[in-house]
Amino acid sequence: MSNNLKHDLRTPLNHIIGYCEMLLEEATDLPEQSLVADLERIHFAGRRLLTVVNDLFDPVKSIAYKSDPNLVHHEIRTPLNQIIGYAEMLQEEARERQEDLKAEIQRL
Repeated sequence: MSNNLKHDLRTPLNHIIGYCEMLLEEATDLPEQSLVADLERIHFAGRRLLTVVNDLFDPVKSIAYKSDPNLVHHEIRTPLNQIIGYAEMLQEEARERQEDLKAEIQRL
């Protein structure tokens, strides 16, 4: 995999994780603590996905993934489906509040 691809995958993930951390700091002061739990789940899923991406670019681990392509499929599917699940939940909450939240969601 090229360095450009590495950058294209890691940069948005780092932005998501960083933004989630900022929201977590702000949410801890809010009375609605269920937001904190949801943000923690998103943060965990983002960190887990970043670990998978980093592992893919580690030459030693990359060889292991190449020898068993199902490892990559399984390792990425779970955190992505978790993130999609949270996005679906946020969309539903936005609908209930009659707010506009647009996201294209596709399960793997």
